[in-house]
Amino acid sequence: MQKSNLLKAASLLLTAGAIVFGFVYLKSLYSDFYDSQVEINWYLVATSVLLFVAFYTILSRHWLAACKLVEPKVSASQKKAFLASQPYKYLPTSLFTFSFRAKYASELGLGVKKSSIAQLIENASMLSSGLLLAAMSWAVIDRPVLMIPSLFVLAAFYYLLPQKMIMNKKRFKISVEKKAGLKLFCIAFIAWVFAGLSFYTLALAAGSSIGIPEAFAANAAAYCLGILAFFAPGGIGIREGVFAFFSVSSVVILCWRLLTLVLDMLLGAITILSIKMNTKSSTS
Repeated sequence: MQKSNLLKAASLLLTAGAIVFGFVYLKSLYSDFYDSQVEINWYLVATSVLLFVAFYTILSRHWLAACKLVEPKVSASQKKAFLASQPYKYLPTSLFTFSFRAKYASELGLGVKKSSIAQLIENASMLSSGLLLAAMSWAVIDRPVLMIPSLFVLAAFYYLLPQKMIMNKKRFKISVEKKAGLKLFCIAFIAWVFAGLSFYTLALAAGSSIGIPEAFAANAAAYCLGILAFFAPGGIGIREGVFAFFSVSSVVILCWRLLTLVLDMLLGAITILSIKMNTKSSTS
């Protein structure tokens, strides 16, 4: 009982920390945005928001598909765990996102061990598909002649993969059928396309002339490297550096940070409340 109370207290403290950091960061971003005096096309901003929500909706479906590889009978409500964990990416390390995903997954009926395995599968799929989209988009910009040979290489790579991919460690055993892995990969790839379109639309809203391949490459690379930089809250500093490498203007980076922060916090809060309300109704 004491251990349970300590975990609840720690959870509340970390949630409060995420809220405080989010508020301070949002205030700082808004101040910079106000000082920039950039003219914004709000119709395009609304379109960008809808595309980003579609991105997260597909990724929540991607999370559910990863869970089903571990526990086929998992409830469809498990999709909420993905959205509920997003605000915690702004804590000092992304390990908090990992642990809170496990927490909400547990509340929705998936054990910690199985959700941890699902998260490893999910991240492998997200990173590989995102980096592939970034590489393909960069090839379109810089070396379009490499596109067709690259597709043949990818097809050969898939053909040579074993029918079942198994990783057996002391605590974890991950087994993924090749077709199931491809399906998961394709869901994530489609999600990245929506994210790229959202970023591209927001860039247009801020008056940027960035091209679609550049937007796809910059956003996917920045997001993936932000995930890998587990020590940086929300990939802060890492994503900005990648965007700068792709010559994305500081105003566009600022607007994108504002949009993603607000949606991370808003969608996360709504989903957490939904989980809590459903948990209370099921126990009453």
